[in-house]
Amino acid sequence: MGRHSGHWHDIADIGVHRVSGGSEVRYDKWIRVTRHDGTSFRLPAPMTSSAGQDDTFEEKLEDTTLRRHRAPLSTPS
Repeated sequence: MGRHSGHWHDIADIGVHRVSGGSEVRYDKWIRVTRHDGTSFRLPAPMTSSAGQDDTFEEKLEDTTLRRHRAPLSTPS
């Protein structure tokens, strides 16, 4: 797998990565995926920001998290 991809069973956590734009008023938020080996990467989408609010961001985050929890724990042999 590449640096910015992984199998569901390799993923330890899915959370939100928030970057402030110099103040608490300006921000960007992305989904961050952390692997069991401690490395992590940010998904390019979905994202939301103070400049372009995605009203469905939390739903998309929840859907991604649920998919991870429903995935098999190991790869099929």
